Amino acid sequence: MSFGFSVGDIILCSQIAYRLFSSVTDGRKKAARDLKELEDTLFGLYCALNHLQRDHEAILAKASAKSKENLGQVHVQLGYMIKSCLETLEELDNATGQYREAAPEIARPVIGNQLSIAGLPSSRPAKTSLKIQWKRVLWDLRGDSLSKYRTKLQTHTDSINLLLSTFIWSATNRIEKDNTHQSEKLDQMLQEASRLNNNAFQIFQALYANVTTPQLQPPFGSQGPKHDGGPKVQEKLALPGPIQVPVGAPGSEKSVYGSMQLPNPTPRILTVLPFRPAAASHKAKVSVSERTIGHSGQYLKLPENIQSINESRRVVGEKQLEERKRQLAFVSLHRQLPVPQTSPPKSGTAAVDRLNRQIEDIFQTLTVPEIDRMTTNKDLQTDIVAWVSGLGDMSEQLHLSPPVFEFDKQARSTMIRELSELLITLNRLIEDSQGGVRGVFYDASGTRIDHVFAQVRSLSTFCEKEIEEFEDERKDWNENH
Repeated sequence: MSFGFSVGDIILCSQIAYRLFSSVTDGRKKAARDLKELEDTLFGLYCALNHLQRDHEAILAKASAKSKENLGQVHVQLGYMIKSCLETLEELDNATGQYREAAPEIARPVIGNQLSIAGLPSSRPAKTSLKIQWKRVLWDLRGDSLSKYRTKLQTHTDSINLLLSTFIWSATNRIEKDNTHQSEKLDQMLQEASRLNNNAFQIFQALYANVTTPQLQPPFGSQGPKHDGGPKVQEKLALPGPIQVPVGAPGSEKSVYGSMQLPNPTPRILTVLPFRPAAASHKAKVSVSERTIGHSGQYLKLPENIQSINESRRVVGEKQLEERKRQLAFVSLHRQLPVPQTSPPKSGTAAVDRLNRQIEDIFQTLTVPEIDRMTTNKDLQTDIVAWVSGLGDMSEQLHLSPPVFEFDKQARSTMIRELSELLITLNRLIEDSQGGVRGVFYDASGTRIDHVFAQVRSLSTFCEKEIEEFEDERKDWNENH
C-alpha cells in the first residue's frame, strides 16, 4: 500500500539540516542549541519512518485478520499521520529552499584534489559565503520558528513510535496466548499418554498372566484322560439320605415347617491313580507351541496370535544380535580389543597412533638431506600417499553407520577427538618445516588429501578448523613459490 509519501523527502530534510549545521561550524559541539535539537528531531523522525516503512505490511495484515472495519480504521489513521508529517516537512523544506538556491556554485562538490565534506568545499571563501547564507536563514526563521518546527516533528515522531509500540505489544500478547494454548495442549497430550501407558501395562500384564499360568479345562462332555492299567481305588463318599429336622429340636424354634428336608448333595468320587512312568514307545512329542502340564499327558497349545508374537520377537532378536556383533567387530578392529569393555578404554586409538607415528617419521626423514639418507624423495612420496589413504579409510569407517549404543557413541567421540589431534600434529610439522619439505608433502598429497578432508571436515568443528589452517598455509606457500 502507498501512503503518498517518499522516504527521499525525509532524507532530503536530513541533508538540509546537516548542510545548515556544517556551513557555520567546524563540528557538532559548536553548533547552536536550537539547530542541534532540530537535527536530532529530524534524525529520530527519519528512523521512525524507516521502521514504519518496513513494518506497515505486517500492521495492515494484523488489522485485516481481525475485521475489515478495523482494517479501514488503520488505513485512515496511517494516511492522516503520514499526510500531516509530510506537510510539516515540506513547509520546513520550502522555508530554507530559497537560500540553498541562492548559492548553487557553493553547494556543488569540487573536482580535483580539493577536499569536500558532505558535498561542500572546505575552502575558506566557501565557509564565509555559507555563513552569510546561514545568517539569512536565521533572519527568516527568527523568534520561535525553529522551536515550532521541532515541536511538530517531535509530535509526528511520537505518533509513529506509539503506533509501532502498540503493534509490538499486541504481537507479544498474541505470542503469550499461543504459548499458553500450546502448553495446555501438551499437558493434555501428556495426561492422555500416561493413561494409555497404564492401560497398555494392564493389558500386557493380563496377557503375561494368561500365557504363564494357563487354566486347563477339559472339553464339554469329555471324561478326562484314560489310563490303560493299574489298580484303581474309588472311594465313594455320599450322605445316607435326606436330612430330617424334627419339630422341637434345638435350633428349630424359628422354623415354620413341621420338618425340613435338605437336598441330597451329589456324591464326590475320589480317584487315586498311582504314578507309572510312560513306556518308551509312548513318549509324547511336544512341539514349540505346546507346553506340558506335569505328567498328566495333557498339553497346552498356545493361540495363533501368541505364536506370531513369539516368532516376530525371535526374528527381531536375531537381527539385533547380528547388528550388535557387527558393531562390536568394527570397534574391536580399530581399537584392537579382544573383548568389548563396559566403559571406553583410556588408551589412544591404535589406528590414529599409527598414523601419528608415520607422519612424524616422514617429516623427520625429509629434514635430512637426500644424499645423507637411505630413502629417496620418491619413496617418501609413496609413504605420504599411503598415509593419506589410511586417513581416508578411517574417515569412511566413521561415516559408515551411526552409533546406536552408548559405548559406541563414546568410542566414536574418542576417535574423532584423537583425529583432530592428528590434524594439529600435521599443521605443527608443516609450520616447523622448511620450504623444500613442504613442497614434497604438498606435491605428494595433491588432490587426494582434499577429497579426504571433505569427509573429515563434517566430523567436528575442531577438525574443520585445523583443515582450514592447513589450506591457508598451503595457499600462502603456493603464492610465494
